[in-house]
Amino acid sequence: SGDFVCTVYDRYFGKWATPYPNCDEPLGCSTPPVVGFLPGFAQFVQPPIGSSARSCTSVTPSAPLKHGTSCGIKCAAGLKANSSFECRVGRFLPVECALQGCGSNYIPYGRLDCNKVVNPVTGSRCAVICEKGFTSVVTETNCSTTSDEPESPPALVPFPKCIPSPCGKFAYDEGAQIEYSSPNPVLRDTATATCLPGYEPLDGGAMKLKCGVKAQPIGVGNAEWQVELTGKRAGLLCRPVGKEVRRVVVLDGTLTADVQLSAGDTWSLLCAGTRWRKLAESLAVSVSVALTTISTATLSNASSLAKAPTFTAEDVRETVLSACNSLLQQAGQRRLATEHEIRYSVRIPDDSTALGLREAMVSPAKLETFALAFASVLRQTAGVGVSNVRAAPPVVGVLFFTGEETTTTDMLATTTTGNLWVFGEVAAAATTASPSASGASSVDASFLERPEILGPILAGAALLCCGGGALVVCLRRKRRKLSRVEPSGDDGGDEDEDDPKPRFDVEEPAEESPAQLSQALEVLREPAPSPDDTYDEMVVLKNSLK
Repeated sequence: SGDFVCTVYDRYFGKWATPYPNCDEPLGCSTPPVVGFLPGFAQFVQPPIGSSARSCTSVTPSAPLKHGTSCGIKCAAGLKANSSFECRVGRFLPVECALQGCGSNYIPYGRLDCNKVVNPVTGSRCAVICEKGFTSVVTETNCSTTSDEPESPPALVPFPKCIPSPCGKFAYDEGAQIEYSSPNPVLRDTATATCLPGYEPLDGGAMKLKCGVKAQPIGVGNAEWQVELTGKRAGLLCRPVGKEVRRVVVLDGTLTADVQLSAGDTWSLLCAGTRWRKLAESLAVSVSVALTTISTATLSNASSLAKAPTFTAEDVRETVLSACNSLLQQAGQRRLATEHEIRYSVRIPDDSTALGLREAMVSPAKLETFALAFASVLRQTAGVGVSNVRAAPPVVGVLFFTGEETTTTDMLATTTTGNLWVFGEVAAAATTASPSASGASSVDASFLERPEILGPILAGAALLCCGGGALVVCLRRKRRKLSRVEPSGDDGGDEDEDDPKPRFDVEEPAEESPAQLSQALEVLREPAPSPDDTYDEMVVLKNSLK
């Protein structure tokens, strides 16, 4: 209202004149706030009719917004303004549009892993991780909006939920009557078993079961039936009276490959009679060599094992080729370079070995090595072209038998949920993951020439031939070029008696025919000769383990 004025007080002092001047009202804001560079801005808020509040759009030089007052804004859906535009001495204070949240990252029996943020906010993509014994309804969820309304809140879509994992019906129900606490048993449900006439309990204290959290990765899923008293994994409950029961650990797996038949060959011919038996033997040899390669490379330093186990074709319980399924056969029709599925089941010495192999074959690198070894041996023995082989992580299973494992009637049960194993084939849908799923590994033809991969294959082949537990009879006579399984170090004459081991060559001789390959496989199936026998074939393998 004016300046301070100094007046005379006396001859020595002065004083400020009164009344003192007053400060006028601070400058107001005469133009609307600038929002062109405000990310997420949606609109200015229009105050209700009759309200003393003002809209930002009504600010003009002739009607400025007073100092200390504000006008509101709204941000886009999923965002929210952190404040209104407030006028301070002629300028508006800055405003931000912040991300809205979808709540905590914790959900019942699980949590959300949203990568860069702890709690999900608009735009977050989160993996759903459940506690042990619980299964996620969805594997992934997004924090997103379902409306275009300004500042509408986001939500988790699809909604994440962890539910108790199913145990299903008890797999080892041979000779038993089982009553469940619920029609579809899940975690924490119970069951009570009684043996049918002609059967007796293996353990009288193991007839009450509970669905509990899986302790070891045997079978599929993360819940299993356990003995209620001990909490241990439940096995076969009832056996035929007076019969002994054998427990067998298996590794069940799947490969896919592009299989190309030889000129003039057909699937209907290959999948029948002697031709199929020869092909099945080639598949078994290929699986056993590939598994030995993984075993020697992975389990040789395991503290729980004296030495890494080796495998032979007789350890392979079964091989199933999808192309030979009767529903897929078309008589007389050739199929070239078509993708087919190969399922296998291998007997494993014990649980720790099976679990060690399963853990190793989760690795893409190990799956690639397994696929490479399988493809290399199959090329040399089967008389078919094979490429683009992919292996999926295997599943550990447990089987129970009475007597010898020779017929389908010996099979009592299996732990591979969803599979009914019948000796020689698999009924119902296989539970082994498809190699096309996540975690599968593939190998092409060019990969087969890599020396760092060929080494383990040769080692596996040598162990298959001369390793512990296998009787290997290596007889030499005049060399016949019957297959790609050839004695090493031979230039056309007799083999060196000091080097009886077979060698798996990766190179493919162009002049070989399917008939020659079949003849070579016939040699592999012949019984081991006595010292007095004479053979004009190069290698005879006979495994002594049953």
